[in-house]
Amino acid sequence: MKKQEGVLTMTDTRLTIENIEKQYPEQWVGLTKVEWDPENDASILAADVTYTGLSQSELLSLQLSSDDEIVPYFTTPDTVLQLGALM
Repeated sequence: MKKQEGVLTMTDTRLTIENIEKQYPEQWVGLTKVEWDPENDASILAADVTYTGLSQSELLSLQLSSDDEIVPYFTTPDTVLQLGALM
């Protein structure tokens, strides 16, 4: 399925985190079946991109109401400084 703004799109695409950031730039995605880095529990190696086209709050709501593990993730590369990070 293709992403439509403000519309839930469900996919089953397994990608590395680098490919997720390239394929879904600067947007929130909902990840499932996350493979965490064994040397750094906060780093994602790969995951299924299951949800696209939702806001952070919509993904958090879905995360809380679902039995599945859903990880909301914003795909801004590390090289981009987010405005809120300065405050």
